[in-house]
Amino acid sequence: MIRLLLPACFLCAAEPLQDSVATVRPASEARTLAEAVIARFAEGSPDDFGRLFPFEPGRELVGWAAQQGKERSSTGTVLHESGDGAVLFLTGLVHLGNSGDETAVAQAYSGLYRARRGADGTWSLVEALPAAEQVRVLAHELEVELDPGRGLSVSDSMTVAVKGDSGFLLGLNHRAEIASVELGGAPARHLFGGGRLWIEAAPSSSARLVLRYRIDVSRDAAAEVNSGRFEEAFGHVRNQYFWHPFVGFDDAADFRVTVRAPAGIRVATDLPQRESETDGTRTVEARSETPVPALSLFYDRDWQPVELELGRSRFVAFTTPDFTPAPAELAAAFEHALEVLGERFGEPRGGYIAVVQQRARPGAGWPFLSNCVIAASRNGGPLMTASPRPRAFFGHEVAHLLTHPSGTTRNFLGEGWATYAESWLLEETFGPEVEERFWESQREQYLGGSFDGRVGLASDDSNGGVSYCKGAWVLRMLEDEIGRTAFDAGLRSYMAIEPGAEADYPQFLSRMSAAAGRDMGPFLDPWVRGTAVPRLEASIEGERVVVSQVQEAPLFRMTVGLRVAAGDESQDLTVLLDARHANVEVPPRLSGRDVEVTIDPDRRLLLRP
Repeated sequence: MIRLLLPACFLCAAEPLQDSVATVRPASEARTLAEAVIARFAEGSPDDFGRLFPFEPGRELVGWAAQQGKERSSTGTVLHESGDGAVLFLTGLVHLGNSGDETAVAQAYSGLYRARRGADGTWSLVEALPAAEQVRVLAHELEVELDPGRGLSVSDSMTVAVKGDSGFLLGLNHRAEIASVELGGAPARHLFGGGRLWIEAAPSSSARLVLRYRIDVSRDAAAEVNSGRFEEAFGHVRNQYFWHPFVGFDDAADFRVTVRAPAGIRVATDLPQRESETDGTRTVEARSETPVPALSLFYDRDWQPVELELGRSRFVAFTTPDFTPAPAELAAAFEHALEVLGERFGEPRGGYIAVVQQRARPGAGWPFLSNCVIAASRNGGPLMTASPRPRAFFGHEVAHLLTHPSGTTRNFLGEGWATYAESWLLEETFGPEVEERFWESQREQYLGGSFDGRVGLASDDSNGGVSYCKGAWVLRMLEDEIGRTAFDAGLRSYMAIEPGAEADYPQFLSRMSAAAGRDMGPFLDPWVRGTAVPRLEASIEGERVVVSQVQEAPLFRMTVGLRVAAGDESQDLTVLLDARHANVEVPPRLSGRDVEVTIDPDRRLLLRP
């Protein structure tokens, strides 16, 4: 399905892009380029699309969709053209059955692009205009009418700082039926398609944007419930459903939220909240304590909320009576995890935490944390297990409360950290043998996950899994490299970054380097920015043990443990490997004998076999 809309759609800018009425006008060369890109996104091969579209995220999306056999559709227009330059608004969808999933993956392609005409007269795309560089949302005031089993009606009054000169983009569920867009108290010219809302605006440090719309969640396939699903008795929409507008997952703002629902329905936001009931309507009012990213929203007719006070924390379980574990057990597990982690890393900000049961999500488990909410499936299931693969499921989500990462490494610094934290919780509960089994299972997950040489921690924007296992291992190796005292101090310093402030890899590296008293870039960079882990070999040359990095690139800087053995005697050594090769003398008592060398005998490094 291909639909191209021409610049004349500005005449109908109050309507969604896909429903606008185009007026025929002479074709421009920039429009011809737009038309070709749109056609190839929708129906072309990945190679054909890549020849016109040079930006990796969109190319990866088309390649994945083609491999999976998913239908694609696309829309677009030329926003303005002047001389040899133009700005294009290109949008597309991969049809997955859930509009939240569709909107989330569309962010890789849908957006603004700058095109130029070369000396030979050929037009080409030369620059993607990142949404985060065009606007920052400072605050939301959300008024939400919740219609169980059907959808949401939303009015969002936003304070925005407009930075770009080509208008700005917000992400919004592509099924939203937009009623009005007002900027500065007047109707705003806008276009909407592929999960992106473009609004024409002049630069401003603070502008009032009011957006009113409805989303019919019931149209999503009943089998696709990860991002969102509304049943008559229960439902949810995650932050990744894009049920309210926001720029991206690093976008943090102040929120004031009012949700109204029938009195028989209980509602949970993922912010500290209070509720009241009047004339058959339940009203929930919530407000963020610090700037937070996008919100999730949940409801259930049969929840019987239980609220407990845990020291300085207010703990609420939004669960049905048959949910396991029971609220008291959940509260105890939460309190214990905070106690264990707090001993080393301090306590999280805020005094509110909730556990929310999602009955629309079958099975058991603890799938995610969203702001102040630990979300459970229909049943929570085990909090932790020592076998066959040790995990601290619930503690993993609790650990997320301590960090607020952002940027390209947010999954490494979020999921990698939370997985690392599991090891500390498992060791405290079950002992060091279980902790070691945990680390071996994370090693196996990395080596068996087709990650090596393909995807790294700095390119895991889609949270494909590498950040959990490799990310945790990098933190463990960093702790060994600089010692626990410096490691804990560096993490505490990183965790102290204010929510909403930049907390990407450069900030993490700076805090860790300060704690270690030396630049940790040479150690961390190959692990974080590279896509492969090292492969080491050892040989005996005369009276020296030579350790070599045999992978092509990158070269790593690390302290490597060695065990040199001859017969029944052995001795452990270390060598600083900061080049292709490094060496250390064979211990005198083993000199002149047939010796055997084991690299990393205590298995403290993540290495390729």
